[in-house]
Amino acid sequence: MLIVAGLVAEHHLFNANYPAERTALLFIPLLGLAFYECATHWHQKMQPRLQPVFAAFLMVVLALPLAVHFVSNANLQYTHTWQYDAHTKAVMAILESENARHPDGAEKITISNSALFEPAINYYIETRKMNRVQPATRDPLNVHAGFIYEFESNPLIPNDLSRVAEFKDIKTVLFKGKGGK
Repeated sequence: MLIVAGLVAEHHLFNANYPAERTALLFIPLLGLAFYECATHWHQKMQPRLQPVFAAFLMVVLALPLAVHFVSNANLQYTHTWQYDAHTKAVMAILESENARHPDGAEKITISNSALFEPAINYYIETRKMNRVQPATRDPLNVHAGFIYEFESNPLIPNDLSRVAEFKDIKTVLFKGKGGK
């Protein structure tokens, strides 16, 4: 309680912001420590023959909710703060197959994208050695690029583009651009 009061006082006295997004990293361990101290106190007050039963009960009470929470929220696809990058790998696999179809002397494959996707797209271009794919930029949407990877809600996307792949969970679409053949 003293730490919470300290954060509130710091906010009012010095106009400091509350810890954003990482508050649980501060308070959950503190609450766990307080609960642990109470549990050890109760454990010492019990009769010696009940202490192992109480310890097992506490383990189940603590481990079961944590295990259920972990299993229900397990996510191997993306992080919560970078959810938009969940399907960039699949998009780049499509571009990689397109890259393999082009002979050495052919034109470069261009991609226009949302600025959010630029770092991941360039990572895949470099690590997968896609020498025919031009690096992604943070430039505004270019409908004359070979491919367009953008959020579906972008009003600048023309309606006459063909969809190569769409990802409903994050509402993104890979289009064949007007520059694509």
